[in-house]
Amino acid sequence: MKKFIFAGILISAMACTSSPESLTALPTVVVNPALALDYDLDDVELDYKIVSLDDSVILGEIVEASIFSEYVFLHDKYQNKIHIYDTSGRYLNTLDRYGKGPQEYLEASLYAYDTARHLLLVNSCQSSLNAYRVPSLEFVYKKDDPNSYVVFKPIDADHYFTQSNYDEVGLSGKSTILNQATGNHRDITNQWINTSGLMAYSTASPSSVSVAGDGDLLYCHPSHLNTLYRIDSARCTPVLNVDFGSWNMPEESWTETERMLTFVDDFFASDHALKPQYFIMNDSLLSFWYWHSGDKEKLPPASHAYVKNSRTGKELLIDRLRIKDAEGILIPIGIYQDYYVALVDPAEMFSPDLESDSPITREIVAKTQGHRKILLLLFRFKA
Repeated sequence: MKKFIFAGILISAMACTSSPESLTALPTVVVNPALALDYDLDDVELDYKIVSLDDSVILGEIVEASIFSEYVFLHDKYQNKIHIYDTSGRYLNTLDRYGKGPQEYLEASLYAYDTARHLLLVNSCQSSLNAYRVPSLEFVYKKDDPNSYVVFKPIDADHYFTQSNYDEVGLSGKSTILNQATGNHRDITNQWINTSGLMAYSTASPSSVSVAGDGDLLYCHPSHLNTLYRIDSARCTPVLNVDFGSWNMPEESWTETERMLTFVDDFFASDHALKPQYFIMNDSLLSFWYWHSGDKEKLPPASHAYVKNSRTGKELLIDRLRIKDAEGILIPIGIYQDYYVALVDPAEMFSPDLESDSPITREIVAKTQGHRKILLLLFRFKA
């Protein structure tokens, strides 16, 4: 069994125009994980796209995919690299500058793409923010930045939503809006919900930030409230609560932020659901993914989905989403527009002599072109 290590981050809180009373008055989605069922892709109404990636580079453990109009960035956690493809799947380059030098980084997991300037920004874990030109990956500049980020996501051409666990003073837990052009941070950690709150991460966990569109971030602060915020360059606004009912972590567990081991023990001691992430919200559909304590070998990332047709009220609770006749399950590692992005490794998921009556499975196998290429499967639920 793969062992994941949890790291607790004490997050003070975002200064939103809200109070504990107003948060409890928000629209609330109630999810009962006990009602979730396994589904094949063929069983669910959805649209999908398949991108076959060039096999000219060896991929390690890919834990996040960031897709833009021109480029696909794959965070290779095992190799501490960022692979770059175009959106047709053609391999372009790999950022591979691990080290302590002036143009290098110690950790490539916190990065963002500056679409206006075509720069890949990497929080180097060396008190700096490094910029590399895309797709050449020529080193452009290094900016002093004492923050060690756990969230670093673009809002617009100049502004980024950040959370850090360390700054120049020490343990901080700050949430800020960073103006990349000036380097100024606007602190939005002044007023939080009624408790300090605690972020539960593991070594492979993506953040709970969804890029809902240009200048439009959705951020879920996991706690006993699981509150979803919409963030722009001026403000963050609470928009939704996710309630797992009896599966919620009790409020007292979240207040024990100085005792992370106690929190983890409490989480696995009973049936608990946690950390909604990868939200997609529009006029007709709400969907997100989450994980719970029954997934001791699957934590994280999230492998359970909730889908609701906002017009009809119809709900779909997915325990496991599978490609028919394949091994393993689909787990999102990113969002592109209103599509979820999952990685498909045919060598691990399909037997060489696979025969299937599933049109989706047959198309996926055909896309490997006999070379067992790694695929990106983009899919969206239909309203």
